[in-house]
Amino acid sequence: EGAEVHVSHPGRSDATETDAKGRFGPLPGGGEGERVFLAARADGYVPLLEPVVLRAGGTQSVELRLVQGEPWTGIVQHASGKPAAGATVGYTPDGIAGRVPASTVSDEQGRFSLAPPPPPAPGRRVVLTARLGEALGALALRPTTPRPPSILLTLAAGATVRGTVAQPDGAALAGATVRLTPDWQHVQRGPTIDAASARLLAANEEGFLGLATASGADGRWELRGVPLGVYRLVFAHDGQTYKRADALEVRGDTDAGRELLGAGLTLEGRVRDERGEPIAGAVVRATPEGTSGQTRKTSTGHDGTFVFRGLAAGRHQVTATWAGRDPLRGIVNLEEGKDALIALDFEAGASLDLRVRDGEKLYSGTLSLTLQGKLGSTRARRTVHVSSGTVRLDGLPTGTYVLDLSTVQGQRARSTGLELLAGQSTARTVALVSGARLHGVVRTPGGAPVSLARVTLTHDESRGTLRKLATANAQGSYEVAGLLPGPWSVSVQGRGGGSSLTDVTLEAGADRELDLQLSAAGRLEIEVVDERGRPVPQALVTWRNDAGTSRTLLPARTDAKGFVGLDDVPAGEALTVRGRAPDGRSATTRIEVGADKTAKVVLRLPAAD
Repeated sequence: EGAEVHVSHPGRSDATETDAKGRFGPLPGGGEGERVFLAARADGYVPLLEPVVLRAGGTQSVELRLVQGEPWTGIVQHASGKPAAGATVGYTPDGIAGRVPASTVSDEQGRFSLAPPPPPAPGRRVVLTARLGEALGALALRPTTPRPPSILLTLAAGATVRGTVAQPDGAALAGATVRLTPDWQHVQRGPTIDAASARLLAANEEGFLGLATASGADGRWELRGVPLGVYRLVFAHDGQTYKRADALEVRGDTDAGRELLGAGLTLEGRVRDERGEPIAGAVVRATPEGTSGQTRKTSTGHDGTFVFRGLAAGRHQVTATWAGRDPLRGIVNLEEGKDALIALDFEAGASLDLRVRDGEKLYSGTLSLTLQGKLGSTRARRTVHVSSGTVRLDGLPTGTYVLDLSTVQGQRARSTGLELLAGQSTARTVALVSGARLHGVVRTPGGAPVSLARVTLTHDESRGTLRKLATANAQGSYEVAGLLPGPWSVSVQGRGGGSSLTDVTLEAGADRELDLQLSAAGRLEIEVVDERGRPVPQALVTWRNDAGTSRTLLPARTDAKGFVGLDDVPAGEALTVRGRAPDGRSATTRIEVGADKTAKVVLRLPAAD
């Protein structure tokens, strides 16, 4: 009783509470075949997030089961180690519109107690934060993070970053949006990250609250409490976005200087469909040739037109994307003192007449459809409803693809060599089969369960490559459902041992138990130095086996002394170790690590050109 339930759609949600019998609704769902998320939480229980694909036929009944959970407890302290009283402790937004994250305030001893964190919406991560004035402490969480016995959040004071924006003639520009985004090449990522990176992630998750502002009447802008780190600076004004090419390193209070918005050349254009009708909402990008990180982006208006201002002279690649079609690309050469026009017209998209069989019957229901291109890249993804075994799909990208289908009941179908031609319709018949289920426990060489182990399944035949991923829970258990019948390669990575590889063949509808064990492992210590023997910080270190496959769990970078240590490196296997400096210089060597041994490597970079 009293549980809060949200039916979440992109950008909005409908909410209600359960009655004395735990019932809720009815709530608005959406269109047939639409995928929504049900988010539920109640005092004393672990929050739940469950996807639902809406069926035809009116009201749809669901049952949500909440698991009891203890609150998360911990202490907030100042950098000096003294308890921090009155700090606001809470979670960053979980991606469910309209749902307010849980929060509390630390007591005089710095202690706090907070409801368990909610599972975030796909593509997001929840961060536990503590704020007191402009000081911030943070802990990044994974959806499978187990409840820790206690948490220590240490507050770190942020910096003040300021600057000015002006028009091309130097006049102050008011109302320009200024945003600082962490430069993720310099931020640790993965299942676990350090406190400094967690603070950057927290600020980024909170978006406009912590890392964005607007210029005042005098063109000045200022951001307070910015966590130390490396950022990208982005300005927006009058529908245009401007990215500063160089990164901004914040080591303390920082003056970012003056930015001229709109100075330079103007590129105008329009986008039309195959019938010559203007397209509204197409995404258009302009990128100077030979550069990266300087792409400008805008969208077409109701009349299909777009404009870029403030471009530099030279050749620019212009790209337009719309409704899953193949991107349109054009080249414009901007000359000093001359603005330019460009027209981008989409050709007719391809069509697919799909016929789906379920055993001896024609299938009716909802399907998730994916078109995979070369190297397994996804070119189109749609949720479709099939009636009496047939459905027609228009506006698909042209090319040759692998067609992958799945149902909410776990059935699968896969077909290769699907050739889609512009302006033409292709017919294809596929047969659904019952998907298989694979589950088990991941263990170390000593037999202990491995929490958060990563399991990768690869189905590689003449029909194309398919990959499925799973993460073991706190007890080391994993589960993957909806697998195509046939041979699969199962690899596993985790803490406490090296990666291992196992082959398994699955029958249609099979429920197969397969326990996995990490291989014996050792430790690898790498030191990266320049041609004079001086340490090279922030060098990226990777290792690969003879098959050319990298098996590192996380990107590893050298510290200020040019050193980095890697655990859980497979033993008895010849490896190629590579170190690459931030300026692009690299060095490699060959090594073999013994079980429970430490191997040391010094990588000496060549002299700079």
